[in-house]
Amino acid sequence: MKIDENQLFRIDTDPNEKQNVINDHQKLAAELLEFVKPYDAIQPAVPMPDYGVGQKGFVAPKEWKVVK
Repeated sequence: MKIDENQLFRIDTDPNEKQNVINDHQKLAAELLEFVKPYDAIQPAVPMPDYGVGQKGFVAPKEWKVVK
């Protein structure tokens, strides 16, 4: 699942994160976004591919223990 918008949830009343309350708490959301901005700017030394890239046709090496 790709999330292309910011979301905010009340975990105390909505532990399954069903109700996005970002529009009800825009000031708090803006403060939180400002807080995480330095962390979002961190980039790995070696770029990682998107999740799922390379999975199709992948066969584990015979020495790996694969449990289904």
